[in-house]
Amino acid sequence: MLKVLLCTVREHTDDKWLNDKLLQLTHSQQIQLSQRAFKVEIIDSVQELNNFIDDYDLIFVQTAGDIIFETEYIHQKILNFPEDVGIMGHLIWYPNELPYLHEQAFIINTKALKGKKLDFSVGTDFGPLLVRSEFDMHDGHAPFWISYGSEVGKRELNFGVKIFTTVLDNGYKVCNFDDHWRYPEFSVLDPFVTPELREWLIHFEFKRVAARGYCYPKLNVELFTKAIKNLEVYNDLDPLHKFWIEGFKAVTIGHNKVVNLYNADATTNLTEANRILCPANGLLGEIEALTTGADTIIFFDFNKNNTDFKKHLYKNWNGVDYKTFAESWAYERGLIIEPRLESSQKFVQAMLPNYKRVEENWDVIKKKTIEIHNINLITDAKLITDKIVNKSIIHTSTILTYYLASQVSNTTDQIQACRDLIVQAVESTNSHWQEVV
Repeated sequence: MLKVLLCTVREHTDDKWLNDKLLQLTHSQQIQLSQRAFKVEIIDSVQELNNFIDDYDLIFVQTAGDIIFETEYIHQKILNFPEDVGIMGHLIWYPNELPYLHEQAFIINTKALKGKKLDFSVGTDFGPLLVRSEFDMHDGHAPFWISYGSEVGKRELNFGVKIFTTVLDNGYKVCNFDDHWRYPEFSVLDPFVTPELREWLIHFEFKRVAARGYCYPKLNVELFTKAIKNLEVYNDLDPLHKFWIEGFKAVTIGHNKVVNLYNADATTNLTEANRILCPANGLLGEIEALTTGADTIIFFDFNKNNTDFKKHLYKNWNGVDYKTFAESWAYERGLIIEPRLESSQKFVQAMLPNYKRVEENWDVIKKKTIEIHNINLITDAKLITDKIVNKSIIHTSTILTYYLASQVSNTTDQIQACRDLIVQAVESTNSHWQEVV
């Protein structure tokens, strides 16, 4: 089994709020990327990577502010990382300048080090001179690969280049993230691209929203911080930051286009509960209530489509053929049915016998006490935690862990305050809390 470490390196701008927000965004998406199969760490500097090179096969490093949008796609790319590549990253080599590794993101194949430490320092040495591919990824400064040429001489080594020479010395390749890494054939974000965001995609000649990208926070720290806080595009923002803010805005309103008809969240193993509190996704609450005998189900969800459908379900469904009933409602409103990720679809298929149980017991479920709340759990946590009674089960899915809209719109302090309220309520009522991590 491939042992993989995902590392977020803290960003060090002059603004602590921005540093914390960038760390929050990058780290939360690494949690999703891990799919509980990769280890996830936060480090202060790249020098700390040497603490891990003996324990992992691959180390995927991102500087805070580099954000993954296609976590499942990148997960599969990591699992199929080419064995002959020693380092893959954003290789930079401007004409008449020296090459270097951009810090935004890179992957180290630790086998290519053959016992040597990672050395990010700059300096000079003597050895085979580096050459680059004739063609490049973009703009004349992003070569597909860097290798040794036939000449030998004094070498000026910028950031990351000592790692280049180490892996080349050991017979491994130095490669850029090519288009296969940058752009999946189909993006899960394509349906959420707003007209404003599409204009910037065209402006930068991006094929589509990339699988991951870096926001270059130091271009204008003060104004970029203000823009993220307010999710507002200001005239004086750097064009790249305008693109990012439009992207963040698209993420936060994307729920308007989707409905979660199926749940990709596992139920608990508990067999007894008095009350279920959970998002209005799929039939999670109903399945849990059937299993535990709970007499009350309280749904909470930021997505109004989810709560509207749940109200429609309890008012109009007769317990026959949930799939046809639910999907017809979504299609009539032009909504995208979630979940769409392949890994989630596999889980949904495994849960279908439980959906059949709900159909067979719908008359029993309808007689339970049902509450449906269209709220933001993070900002309205007390409304929900006050409803946690003895032997309750509360599910929070990915809301507090890596759901990107939550991470963009709320700070880590706000999310932690919500967590604290849940912990307090659960511990004081002999209840159980489950989330996706």
